[in-house]
Amino acid sequence: MILARHLAKALGGDVQLTESQIGKGSTFTITIDPGPLEGVRMLQHQTDADLTQKGAVVTDWFIGNKRLTGLRVLLAEDVPDNQLLIAHFIKNSGATIAVVDNGLQAVDAAKTGTFDVILMDIQMPLMDGYEASKQLRASGCLTPVIALTAHSMRGEREKCLAAGCVDYISKPVKPGLLIEVIARVASNSPNVEASVKPV
Repeated sequence: MILARHLAKALGGDVQLTESQIGKGSTFTITIDPGPLEGVRMLQHQTDADLTQKGAVVTDWFIGNKRLTGLRVLLAEDVPDNQLLIAHFIKNSGATIAVVDNGLQAVDAAKTGTFDVILMDIQMPLMDGYEASKQLRASGCLTPVIALTAHSMRGEREKCLAAGCVDYISKPVKPGLLIEVIARVASNSPNVEASVKPV
């Protein structure tokens, strides 16, 4: 519900509870602001088949072509909605995941636990992802770190790599790409024991 409301508000609308009955369920109304509609042809009486994009590659967004069976992933991310969403993608691909809220906790968790891959948000409180990655490398941690950032400015990738990350994924995260990058990076992890295999 929280994630749906954030998405609706980002589109100029909202999500509201319209009706709810114990034992029967709830109805929600989602509104968005489409902007000016003058001259836009309205579609009516559409079926599911009409709304399905022909030739769409669903794997780009929802399904990776790898499975992360047995992998252990550490996610450092301070936004609860992002934590839930990314953890959902990771678990559905067969991996286990531990979640921390900031760079300080990420450094501590990486030192005490054994992870095959670390997903490191760059903008976090207390200690950002750049500093956390630097400290992990300085401590001798060899676990691959993948940077997650909403910044898409020129030079951001290079800055992440210079801090000790081995790859970079921009937000919003596409599940298929996320799984692909984790699978590729994990194959070079010194901790990896599980097999990353195609679906």
